[in-house]
Amino acid sequence: MLIADRERLDQLAPADGSPLAPTVVAIDDPAPGERSYAGLLEAGRSAPAPDVDATPDDIAWLIATSGTSGTPKVVQLTHRNLLAAVRTTRAVRTIGPDDAFLTPFPLCHVAGYNVLLFHNDARPVVVLRRFTKGRTARAGRPSSGHHRVAGTHDDPRHRRPPRRDR
Repeated sequence: MLIADRERLDQLAPADGSPLAPTVVAIDDPAPGERSYAGLLEAGRSAPAPDVDATPDDIAWLIATSGTSGTPKVVQLTHRNLLAAVRTTRAVRTIGPDDAFLTPFPLCHVAGYNVLLFHNDARPVVVLRRFTKGRTARAGRPSSGHHRVAGTHDDPRHRRPPRRDR
């Protein structure tokens, strides 16, 4: 499944007209043969929970590290790992009933687990196509009325306090 806005879908469209993916979902303006994002959400609300035979120790996510402390590698995270991250973060970060989360990072970035964190509370996440200072700031302004974003990765509530021993 590929979910993207109309501009991105048009950029990715193969010249031969072949489909981009088995299911294409357009966030803003679906073309013939594509699903609308609103329709996808509605279908998910009314669909029965899938019968999944997964265990807490099954691999849920592969994430590539940058190699900050050594050689870059792919790390396997289990369902248990991800849920522990969500529970730990919830213990120190409050998510309000009207909060949304804005991120310019791709979902393969370690911060992508915030999608789980906010969806755990049935709160929306806005994933920007790329980071640009002005565009990102405008997208998060409550006055824009578009996203009503309450937190971003640059939110002071998400930073560690400075160390005093230096």
